[in-house]
Amino acid sequence: MWGINYSNRFQDTAFNRSYRKRFLVTKLYDDTENMMLKKCLAAVIIGLCVVIISCNKKQQPQNAITGSSNNEAGVVEKKLPVRRIPKVPVAKLIIVDDRTASKTLDGRLYYDLEGHRYWKNYNDGKYYLYNQSMYTDKAFKPH
Repeated sequence: MWGINYSNRFQDTAFNRSYRKRFLVTKLYDDTENMMLKKCLAAVIIGLCVVIISCNKKQQPQNAITGSSNNEAGVVEKKLPVRRIPKVPVAKLIIVDDRTASKTLDGRLYYDLEGHRYWKNYNDGKYYLYNQSMYTDKAFKPH
């Protein structure tokens, strides 16, 4: 009537195939039976996206002394020197009265001073800082 050829309407052409595919896809989305499933699937996908995006953001605390505006302006931060606590020298040997020293089960005398253990040398009567060779040395065993 208006120049439309209705006889070619049912032919298997590329246009008709793509039209049928689009029609089937829209029919699946318009289906109300699976609406709850689609909503749950959408919520799961959105939740996974939020978790993945939030885990990728690693936030580092800003320096409290200098703000971000100073760093952008090109101001160089001045680092404070690190103050180290000097090590207290530890005496290698001490002289202690035997009455203040403690005794082990095998009869050796020792004295604890500021977290260090000193063992008595029975040859000279002085207490020496712990060393592994003291267990085999006869001078540190009572005679």
